[in-house]
This record gives sequence, C-alpha cells and structure tokens, in this order.
Amino acid sequence: MDKRKEELQELKKSLITDGAFRLIESIYKKNPTRDRNKLLLAVCEEVEHRYIGDTLEYHLNQMKMNTTNEILNVIDTYLVMISIEPDLAFDEKYKKSKNRKARK
Repeated sequence: MDKRKEELQELKKSLITDGAFRLIESIYKKNPTRDRNKLLLAVCEEVEHRYIGDTLEYHLNQMKMNTTNEILNVIDTYLVMISIEPDLAFDEKYKKSKNRKARK
C-alpha cells in the first residue's frame, strides 16, 4: 500500500499543474468515462466556453496544456491517479471540507 501512495506522490510532483488536474477532474465528474478521446473533446469544449480570445491561450499556457498531446497527457495521468486512489480530489472545496471532517 505504501508503494502505491509513493507512486501517487510522484505523479502529483509531475509538471502537471493543479489547475490542469482540477479542470480534468471537473470534466470527468460531468462525463465519467475512461475514454480519453471523449474527455479530450469535453475539455476542448469547456475551455473554449470558459476562456475567450487571448485568455484561452493564456490559461492553457498556465496549465501547461498547449497541445493536444499535453492535454491527453493530463487526462491519462488523471485516469491513472484515480485508478490508484479513487477518492483523490483536486477540487479546493472538496479538499477543505474533507480536511475539516478529518480534524473532528
């Protein structure tokens, strides 16, 4: 079990940003599929809707998701991570509420 957690920590330390993981997580929650191409399409639709004009390129650059391959890399990594740790969450609201419950 410790080895799995160590692998998860290594994945978290990758060059993928938390913002990219949060985006993929939100898409995955709306479209719970393991089909990377369906998730890719949903991600593209979401960012085009969410960010307009130059802000699209800016935000994709900030999340280090400038190319299709980079987006697919984030999707693949996220899918591996949740297969290792199904309760993994990048959503800040969920993290905060989970931390409060753990303290009680």
